[in-house]
Amino acid sequence: MLKRNSNRVWITDEKLELISKIMAGKSVRSIAVDEYIDYYKNERIQEKTKWMPPVKYREASMA
Repeated sequence: MLKRNSNRVWITDEKLELISKIMAGKSVRSIAVDEYIDYYKNERIQEKTKWMPPVKYREASMA
């Protein structure tokens, strides 16, 4: 997954990953959509999920 450091500068590995995806035929828009879907499913936090990402909240509620 593409991540940025705190000062919003792409590191070399992230640039290489993005370029390789573009060279493989994916558009920048489709890459951005895929990244957002991954963020939405696995990383976002909300008060209603007790400030946990959705995956961890589901795991905690199953235990």
